[in-house]
Amino acid sequence: MTFQPFVFKSTTLDSRRVGLIHLPAGYADSDRRYPVLYLLHGMTGSEWTWWLPEKGNIVPTLAAKDLPYILVLAGDGMLDDGTYYMDWFDGSGKFEQHFVNDLVDYLDATFRTIASPEGRALGGNSTGGYAAVALALRNPTRFGAAASTGAPMSPQGGDEALKDRAYRVFGPKGGEYARERNPVFLVERFTADTLPRLFLDSGDTDPTRPQTEALHQKLGELGLPHEFTVNPGGHEWKYWSAKASDILDWAARILPGA
Repeated sequence: MTFQPFVFKSTTLDSRRVGLIHLPAGYADSDRRYPVLYLLHGMTGSEWTWWLPEKGNIVPTLAAKDLPYILVLAGDGMLDDGTYYMDWFDGSGKFEQHFVNDLVDYLDATFRTIASPEGRALGGNSTGGYAAVALALRNPTRFGAAASTGAPMSPQGGDEALKDRAYRVFGPKGGEYARERNPVFLVERFTADTLPRLFLDSGDTDPTRPQTEALHQKLGELGLPHEFTVNPGGHEWKYWSAKASDILDWAARILPGA
């Protein structure tokens, strides 16, 4: 089975939204419950981006695997060039609540999911990778694991006078709103026993690599377990499409019942 679209009501955004779901082999013939991996996209993307042959091209990767979990391709709410899956500082939209509550609750009510943090993992590339980690760290009662590749991990906020995108999303530069959405600071809340499982990756020439390495270093200083890899490649779909295989395998390894 490949992907099938689904439509759900987002009460947070007061609109209907679309996602794509891949169900594991045998789903229709059993009554068992399955864990879920949510795969998030980056800027200018949509729920279709990981599926598109010229972008994520994930279908051939799936054909070579027998995934033991549900895979969901989830959009970010589709405002402007991208929402970071966050509630915006300027009030433009509550995209974190849309994802964490509306989407997850719909899937748990509609499909046979393992409806617990241990049964939910997030993954993504670029700003979708940032969102995967930030959402898991901000909502540990909802998500138990997150994987990222090529992610800008350190939102700093923006210029209040200019009202630029960084300000609209994360508030004033160096402010508390941005800090509460910065994984480098969020990890300080956790112990080795409470931290969601993290897989961090970057291409060696990716300009966001220093931000991922800063998070890796902070986790090391705090003695918090995680996985970290750097491989040849840049901030591009050629790299992320290949890395998708590793993220799918990681999810199969860490999700319960997978």
